Amino acid sequence: MSNCNNTNERPRKKLRSSEPDLQIILGSGDDTSTQFTHSTALALKSKYVDTMLSTSMREQETRTITFPDITPSLWEKMNSFLDDPVAAHDMKAEDVRDVAVLYDKYEFEQGSKLCEKILSDYLSVKSLATKELSYKLDLDLVIDLTVIAHKSNLGTPFALGCKYLLKKLGTFSKYGLDRPYSCIMFTEEHLKKILPVLKHTPIPNDNFLCNVRYILSDGKSENDGDVFEQPGAEKRYISHSSNQLHARLLQRCIHSVELYGTGINADGLFVRDEDDSFSYHGGARTAEWYDGRGRGTHNYRFVIKYTSRGEESGWAIMRYRFLSNQGEDNPPVRKICWWSPYSKYLDVPPMKGWVPHDPLARGNPWLKYNLNETIE
Repeated sequence: MSNCNNTNERPRKKLRSSEPDLQIILGSGDDTSTQFTHSTALALKSKYVDTMLSTSMREQETRTITFPDITPSLWEKMNSFLDDPVAAHDMKAEDVRDVAVLYDKYEFEQGSKLCEKILSDYLSVKSLATKELSYKLDLDLVIDLTVIAHKSNLGTPFALGCKYLLKKLGTFSKYGLDRPYSCIMFTEEHLKKILPVLKHTPIPNDNFLCNVRYILSDGKSENDGDVFEQPGAEKRYISHSSNQLHARLLQRCIHSVELYGTGINADGLFVRDEDDSFSYHGGARTAEWYDGRGRGTHNYRFVIKYTSRGEESGWAIMRYRFLSNQGEDNPPVRKICWWSPYSKYLDVPPMKGWVPHDPLARGNPWLKYNLNETIE
């Protein structure tokens, strides 16, 4: 029904020196509302209106402009932020979500500038970090504002939103276990909203973006097609992040492994290197365990490591031979001694099933896991 006779509408200001000369029709179909305003005042706010009234168009002749996607309440809200300094000062990020796209579409430049400032403050690194520390981060709002910034051509807040979301999506570490704001906080609905937008990020060479592309492409070349909009991209990402979390939990349970049965001096305790970076192979999380032998005591250092053998990936027991002129130009000579077939998707080295890969390899190696009593 028409709202033009609604007596509860807030009365609009009138100039005693002139009568309103422009008819505004808000809404579409049967749900429309008609208001009258001063064309000059509105044209000063909106380039769109100014263009309509300054060229030989129907609006210029009829002195009527229709905004089919703006309701009366939204129209009042849009104008209040432009006319009332107090309302502009009190404008919140939630308000921007309502009006930013309309400001941009109908070229209310001052409104767009106001939205850009509000969103830039809200999506700043400091602001989001503060919200995380106080456990008050609203992920739904952050995603909505990033999408709105893109649709509204608000460059600075869009870049800030992309930077935050890509960092969360592209970082996989132990922190998913002890804090709520990590790669595992995203739902399928979140990803359906944000993935198509992230491909337009203004920071295309960002390392976190490359990580996300690699995950969505299922380990293939990160530039293979438009991975952000491929069918099942959301499910693929959630499955990967969940597997990453499970792998990290498993590896935090194990503080070391003991190697037996090699028949050579490779037997002993292997402690995981805390500085070891995570690798990604077929969606699996990998790590390395090092023995405690010092370089000055032995000619070889043995390593249990996830590595590659030709085109095959998996776990290996390797020996490092140190040279007398050891240095950056002469790194240790590495060689695989035992190989674990079909271990590509294992998150920790297998206990049994090691096969010889080198003449040095003898015996029948097997591993024992040493577990942490608690995980902190």
